[in-house]
Amino acid sequence: MVTLAICDDDPIHLKYTASLVQKELLSSELSLALYSAPKGLLASIREGSYCPDIVILDIELGQENGIQVAREINIALPSCSIIFLTGHPNYAPACYETKHVWFVLKESAEEYLGQALRRAIASSENDSSVIELHVKSGGKRFSLLLGSVLYLDSVARKTQIVCTDTVYTVPGRPSDLLSANKAASPYFIRCHQGYWVNLRHVHALEKNEFVLTDGSRIPISRSYREEARRQFFQRFQSVPSI
Repeated sequence: MVTLAICDDDPIHLKYTASLVQKELLSSELSLALYSAPKGLLASIREGSYCPDIVILDIELGQENGIQVAREINIALPSCSIIFLTGHPNYAPACYETKHVWFVLKESAEEYLGQALRRAIASSENDSSVIELHVKSGGKRFSLLLGSVLYLDSVARKTQIVCTDTVYTVPGRPSDLLSANKAASPYFIRCHQGYWVNLRHVHALEKNEFVLTDGSRIPISRSYREEARRQFFQRFQSVPSI
């Protein structure tokens, strides 16, 4: 099953792109959703009710910009493959600020969209970066995509999981949480007595702090400075960006 969303504010292009997708994926089991604005698409993704494998995005979406929408999808769904489909070639350089698989001009959609879809499907099938943080709180278990977690904060024998859009508080220390999540643990660097940062969200390393993708500044204490810097430079080359 391929779960695919198309977002385009032009109803004619939206319908045409859908017809091309259905033609190209005729032999595949396809779940296709159409959006005329990114608000509905992003709302469904943020609520956790919708996890598309592929999103085909227009770039000029009324008052919205598809490149910014792609950034938000990169964070919320690291495994989702983005295909930009636009009538404006001048956007090509800016698209490289995001994780995407192909940039297709609308005038060439019939020729190149099939190749883009095949690459997106291959990317989704081979993507090993989809890691979840499994959490238990109040007798309930839930999972958070690693890409949505900015950092962990130790507060009074509890852990605050600070995400891109909310904060969860769970019992226990961050070290215990990471010990129970072996796959996610290597992505976190302890930089302070109470802070563990998600390396995938580190935008810059300054002398005494990490600067994260949302602008947060997390202090690096003297006792952790040398080890935090060592781990940062060691892992930076091997950890995929969001």
